[in-house]
Amino acid sequence: MRYRITKDSGESAYLQLYHQLKEDIAERILPYGTKLPSRRQMAEEAGTSVVTVEHSYELLQDEGYIEARPRSGYYVSFDSSFAEAEHDDVHGSAGAGSSVEGVPKAQN
Repeated sequence: MRYRITKDSGESAYLQLYHQLKEDIAERILPYGTKLPSRRQMAEEAGTSVVTVEHSYELLQDEGYIEARPRSGYYVSFDSSFAEAEHDDVHGSAGAGSSVEGVPKAQN
């Protein structure tokens, strides 16, 4: 993985890690079901403390991006493809050949 904390960024270390992980989950770099490194492993990789990683993981868990499984670890619980499909269902999706308000989509 590739997580780094920058001390001079002006942002708390746990928020830096949180944003990096959240972005990787949303972009499917960490797809649904992926096991995250243990808190200790992530702390070593990011060059920060275990407490910082715990705060990041807790925030991601509170927002539904990851889930803790007892005696197993943390896993990605957010499925961005499901979220996109749900967004399309709510807001409408204009795929090839579909129409928006009765106007056919132009064919290439």
